[in-house]
Amino acid sequence: MGKDKELTAASSKLRTLATERFGSENISAGPFLPNEESLRLLHELQVHQIEPEMQDEELRKANLVVENSPAVMFRCRATPEWPVELVSRNVIQFGYTPEEFLSGAITFTSIIHPQDLVRVISEMQEYIVSGEEQLLQEYRIVTKGGDVRWIIDQSESELNKAGDITHYQGIIFDVTERKRAEEALKESESRLKQQKMMLEELNSTLEKRVQEEVAKNREKDIVLIQQNRMAALGEMFDHIAHQWKQPLNSIAVIVQALGSTSAHEQLTTKEILETVDSVMDMVGHMAQTVDIFRNFYAPEKEKSVFLLKDIVDKALSIVTPVFRRYGIGVVLDADPELSAFGYPKEYAQVLLNILANAKDAFMERGMKNPRISIRAFADGDNTVVTITDNAGGIPDESIGKIFDLYFTTKESSGGTGIGLHMSRNIIGKNMGGKLAVNNVDNGAQFRIELGKF
Repeated sequence: MGKDKELTAASSKLRTLATERFGSENISAGPFLPNEESLRLLHELQVHQIEPEMQDEELRKANLVVENSPAVMFRCRATPEWPVELVSRNVIQFGYTPEEFLSGAITFTSIIHPQDLVRVISEMQEYIVSGEEQLLQEYRIVTKGGDVRWIIDQSESELNKAGDITHYQGIIFDVTERKRAEEALKESESRLKQQKMMLEELNSTLEKRVQEEVAKNREKDIVLIQQNRMAALGEMFDHIAHQWKQPLNSIAVIVQALGSTSAHEQLTTKEILETVDSVMDMVGHMAQTVDIFRNFYAPEKEKSVFLLKDIVDKALSIVTPVFRRYGIGVVLDADPELSAFGYPKEYAQVLLNILANAKDAFMERGMKNPRISIRAFADGDNTVVTITDNAGGIPDESIGKIFDLYFTTKESSGGTGIGLHMSRNIIGKNMGGKLAVNNVDNGAQFRIELGKF
């Protein structure tokens, strides 16, 4: 409750200052949740450097939502030393402040461990030449206090209209505990090797029993280390990386459009505010994604009644910039009064997974006139949402395994095989519904069924 009051106060002050600068007609009238509005106005300050005097204690409080995320977002210029243009405030977990990066006092390469710097830059250059969509790296950084931390860095490049790389953007995760676990495993293997050499000197009648005990001990160590990996990082990293890919692409498209408009001196205050609103909506969605997967297996969840059309509209608002860029049309036919009972945020995640897969299918197959049709209607005692594309359908040999964990038809482009598996669990296990897929005329149709409320 105390944080909520602080965020509300920060939001009120930010709204007042923004109104004084831009006029009330250019400031959204609300209603906004305190977190969403504060982050929206805070992003406007950080990206466009509007009203530096607004960087006060109230802004720090408004950034608490981002601070709670385990993933740090970076956006750097593709120039020597990788100057930082955008960084999430939770970078303070490494001792640095966003202001130190945004002012140019600290560059991204300056925090990379000196022994890893050459390799990191070399891998980035190989990634650029390869034309791959994303780059996954593991290396060390040095905190402001001088500690060495291991991180996983998932990055992608941003191109201008000429096809030149202008920026790198992505997320980093602290995996120091995992690396320590791996070192412990290596030490354990070393000890086991030494024990085996000693046991070989014992009576030959003991040899078989000794070998069995050594094997058992080694298997126990491996199981313990693997459990630690999964608990500390594994599943959450995969899930967040999969879910954040689409919003990150959308943000990149919006920023490119903003830059193009600015270059032609056609940018207005209203357009700036609208762009900030769109970007902050997606950042808010990304923060919600972290919370959803952090608590995914927790039993303390409250179901609620929600309008299906509202959730569909929310999902479409996130993917629309990317869909528009690739010429993907969407036709929506939804009963505005149709409601369901369950977890609306998780339902939106399922829709986003399906829409993202459809987009990937269009891009992979080079489909002309790509279209997606979404219908929401009542069917007896159930509410039904169908998502139908014209991407050519799912191969017969794959359609029966499409919901299996780690099964993917997109290995070459970084598919994880997690999204649809999680989607079926959300609808089936969490909400008591059904998620199915069938091939229809020249495409695939996903069908989501929930009981009517």
